[in-house]
Amino acid sequence: MPEAPVPVHDDAFSILDPPAIFRLLLGAGLRTVAKAGPATLIGSLGTALGTFVGVWVAGVVLSALLG
Repeated sequence: MPEAPVPVHDDAFSILDPPAIFRLLLGAGLRTVAKAGPATLIGSLGTALGTFVGVWVAGVVLSALLG
């Protein structure tokens, strides 16, 4: 059953976050951002891989328990 949307959170994420992210990046130099790029890419790939593995493991475990 899907949860009902929470208007306060929707407004916060759609209105307040973009300017906050822009303000944080404004203080960072381009060289710093370029140095952090590979680490960010590795972190993103690790997060995606961990999500896929977690969903796969949960599916295997649930199918073994229920099936």
